[in-house]
Amino acid sequence: INFNDNSDDFVFDNQMLSQIIYAGFHIAEVTCPTKYFEEASSINLRRSAIYGLGVLGVSLRHFLQRTGLFSFAMYEKKK
Repeated sequence: INFNDNSDDFVFDNQMLSQIIYAGFHIAEVTCPTKYFEEASSINLRRSAIYGLGVLGVSLRHFLQRTGLFSFAMYEKKK
């Protein structure tokens, strides 16, 4: 998976999951107890809107890549 082309912000996890699914890997959930505190888990309205648009963008790119309508570097196999 070509992680280097991904964002270093909130949308990274969506990009990574899209790449993993596109590559045909299986995904499993591993429980990991976590405690969140206000400073670490809050996101303001502007950043959450940008994140939401980013998620929609990842979904659109995934669809276009899968249907062959467009090709994106993030889905190319890492060399």
